[in-house]
Parts: sequence; structure tokens; C-alpha cells
Amino acid sequence: HDLNIDQRSGIVWVPENEGVPASQMKLLAFNPKAEKWEQEYPLDPADVLDVPLKHAQSLAIDSKGNVFVGMILGDGLSKWDRETKKVTTYPIPESITGGHGSLPYGVVTDKNENIWVALARRGTIAKFDTKTNQWTGYRAPIYPSFIRRLNVDSKNNIWFPIYSSGDLVRLDQTTGKMKDWKIPSQISQPCDVQEYDGKIWIADDGQEATLIQFDPATEKF
Repeated sequence: HDLNIDQRSGIVWVPENEGVPASQMKLLAFNPKAEKWEQEYPLDPADVLDVPLKHAQSLAIDSKGNVFVGMILGDGLSKWDRETKKVTTYPIPESITGGHGSLPYGVVTDKNENIWVALARRGTIAKFDTKTNQWTGYRAPIYPSFIRRLNVDSKNNIWFPIYSSGDLVRLDQTTGKMKDWKIPSQISQPCDVQEYDGKIWIADDGQEATLIQFDPATEKF
């Protein structure tokens, strides 16, 4: 479903969505120079995610080259450690997910090496502290809601669009406060978000593949 590139090594990391047999997903490493698949690792080797079916989805790479994969079915996060070459899986606590089926969707790394996951069905984003292996949940200001992806800006703020209501939200990590803006369209379904040159760019499904720019300084779309 997704891929990411380790900028230091050039290796392309790809998580299998389901695996063969089902729920036996692997994290695969492709070397573009050799044009070969060179490594593979089971994504839940200790079988810690207690669900009937597991699917892997999005992934992020930290500055040390560790790879983090979200389980869209399974309510968990798997970490491939570059030093040990081992995978450890961390369930997201039910106090954050509200039970099975939260659909961890987008996964990103912030500037403090924390991993952020959008829990699509729960209207919540979750932070995984890679130093303590602890989770913290942040509920969106519009709830219930459906969130697909999220991202980090140059100031380490977390931005995410709310797919179900057509809103853009910023979480200020220094204060823990959220602020939201309504996208000026009745049919907006913002899916993904990215900062560039101080502006926030939004990919909108509902408006037939519309690209939207938001200026945080003027708060204008």
C-alpha cells in the first residue's frame, strides 16, 4: 500500500499489506542499484497483536534508519531496528483506540524522533515516544470524525486534515492545543497534507483532485 526511501542508503522499504498466508506480512527492502529485493522481516514476529486479521499500511523512517510500520488492521505499530535487524511490535492502548478497529492510517516522524499515527476511525492522532515506548492520544476538535493522513511542519507542529468534515487542524506540540480551519467548500474531503515554503498544501479528494494551499500567517486558503 505504501513505500518509503531511506535517504542515506537509498533502500526502498515496502510493507506487505496482508502477506501469504494472510496476516503473515513482511517488511521488504529493495536495492535500486542492484535491482534486487535483498531483505525481508516478519512485521509481527512475536504475534503480539491479538486480532483475527492483520494488515500493514503506511511507514516512516527516523534519522537513525529505523523503520516504523502502522497496522491498519491490528491497532499496532511495528519497528524494524536498523542496528539489531529485529522487529518489535507495539500495540496501541485501548484507552486511545477505543477498542479494535481504529484503522491506523498515516504514519510520520517528528523532529524529536516521535512517531505520529492517524487513527482514521477514531478521530484521533496518537504519538509514540520512541525513547519511552509510551503512547499519547490527541482527539480532534471535531469528533466523531475520520482522519486519513498527517504531517509535521518545520516548527514541529502536527497538521492533519479531517476527511469527513473538510477541516484542517494544527496541533501545537509546545502547548498541546489544537486549532482548526474549515476548508471553503461543501464537498471537501482532504486526504493528505504537506508543508512547503511555510505554506500548507492539501490534497482534496472531494473536489475531484483539487490541490489547496493554506497560509498559516494569514489563515487564508
